[in-house]
Amino acid sequence: MAEVKNKTVQAVTAERIRMFCESYGIAVRAGVLTPCLNDEMEIRKLFGLSQPSQEVINDWSKTEGVRRPITLKVEGESQFPGAPNNAA
Repeated sequence: MAEVKNKTVQAVTAERIRMFCESYGIAVRAGVLTPCLNDEMEIRKLFGLSQPSQEVINDWSKTEGVRRPITLKVEGESQFPGAPNNAA
């Protein structure tokens, strides 16, 4: 019974995390919130994640507070150094 309850708690927790992330993203896209390093630090703490690495903190500074998701790449930029560039 405890295992079933634990899985239920995990499912509820995962659903709440998903809802939080979706709501935060919607608020950001609507212009209600502006992402910032403090938000990232608090969200990481809320989710039990490690704090941002120095590289992440440096990126926040380098981009003057505009955080770019790592999934966004500059056209022609390869994720893998030395990989062929398929940009035409």
